[in-house]
Amino acid sequence: MIDTNALLAASFTLIARFHGVVKVSPDDIPRGREDIQRLVVGSPSFPTEVFLKTWKGTSYSIREGAVYRYQTTNSYSNLQDPALIPRFLGTAKLSSNDVVSLVAAQIKQLILAGGLADTPPRVSTAVERRGAPIPFYTVTWSSTNAELGFGATVEVDARNGEITYLWLRDACFSDPVLAQEIRDRVYTRDPEPAPALPRKKERVLPMPATNVVVQAIGAWVKVCDRLGMHPGSETNLADVDWDRSCVFTNRRFSSITPVCRVHFRNGAQVNAFRGAIISGGLEDKFYTVEHLRKRPEDIERFKGKVKKRPQDLAKGLESTLQAEFGFPTSVFSRFIAGPSVGDFNEEVGSEGVTRVVIAWRDWPDLHPTDGESIYIPISDTKLGFAVEFDTQTGEIKGFAFDDPELVSLFTAAQSQ
Repeated sequence: MIDTNALLAASFTLIARFHGVVKVSPDDIPRGREDIQRLVVGSPSFPTEVFLKTWKGTSYSIREGAVYRYQTTNSYSNLQDPALIPRFLGTAKLSSNDVVSLVAAQIKQLILAGGLADTPPRVSTAVERRGAPIPFYTVTWSSTNAELGFGATVEVDARNGEITYLWLRDACFSDPVLAQEIRDRVYTRDPEPAPALPRKKERVLPMPATNVVVQAIGAWVKVCDRLGMHPGSETNLADVDWDRSCVFTNRRFSSITPVCRVHFRNGAQVNAFRGAIISGGLEDKFYTVEHLRKRPEDIERFKGKVKKRPQDLAKGLESTLQAEFGFPTSVFSRFIAGPSVGDFNEEVGSEGVTRVVIAWRDWPDLHPTDGESIYIPISDTKLGFAVEFDTQTGEIKGFAFDDPELVSLFTAAQSQ
């Protein structure tokens, strides 16, 4: 928080001190708010920095206890309107040496601590305008800090010796002690905002009813047993992550009856439809929506030695679906198992990530002629279901039925 009145009063004092060196008519020195046309307080790096412009067009930039930039309407180098160039023409009354001597004396008085680089200043003059001289000189001193580019630059009207523009960049023109006194007097740090109360995440989808979740958990445990999966110990109502659990409608199955999704705190999740499981994943399922963001150290636990061939795992599951869930053999004539996600080139005995996803798809029969190869995009196939296997243990880590006919077969078998 800035006390603007106190800061402005300090600024007028610094301007008066500045003009004790850089002489102007007393009537041109601003002394109150009525003299200011524009005022800007603070900058990202300097909260007590001040820029002010008077009604006569003179501007001052003030920070670190001193005026560091000054510009008048008589500055040729900052002229914006070319139509005004004629008023800058004329005959110089001061030589370049005179200008350097004049300005050097004033620069020396403006130095508050230390000094500029011990090198001669550079002097340049304005380019002539159609053969007519423009009697303005710019004198520039180097800084002891090479990163600044220059320490001070001053523009002088050689017709009368007026300093029309000045920029003091070097730290030797600052007064840190006075700057701190001004900050202590005018600046109060804004109070720390009270910590925001944690907002409860707004629910997008409805929360499932408790009895529906209980039914889904019971069905999940039974399905895992029939498929040879190990759901772990978190299979109770107390283990449910209610914030992530929800109900939603999948129009491919029903536009009325919702699917119940149950998330467990350990990361496992299941989807139940009419009380029966249609998909699920154990807590150590590898291929999830977040698997691409897994860090290398997170992947290590999924590595091991391949002991099972994916095609053998697929055949084993087909046998289980026929024996435990009554799938007719015709299903596997229509839906053919094939690689979906993972490294299917790893041989038994090799080491790597021991997880693959096999998908059973219905492929269009295009009857290619002898010797003809046909490319079929995946979008032209119909997904029946997909399963993630552990190729080290042979265990199923997750599955999802997608085809409505297969969903009906799988859910009907669960009620038997």
